[in-house]
Amino acid sequence: MEISDFREDPKTAYLAAEYDRLSAELSRVDDLAKEDASLAELAAEERASLESQRIELWKQMEAIL
Repeated sequence: MEISDFREDPKTAYLAAEYDRLSAELSRVDDLAKEDASLAELAAEERASLESQRIELWKQMEAIL
């Protein structure tokens, strides 16, 4: 399945929106780490947390559909 499948289904649309939000946040964290090397370690920790949340959301969406 692709994220678009989850976005289109009313049962998973909310979770897909949250997945998209986390994806945008991941992008922001990556940009921040590139801009400020002193934040790289903190950004790596945040990235790991966000990625873990995204994986769990994906599993939830798959279980629903």
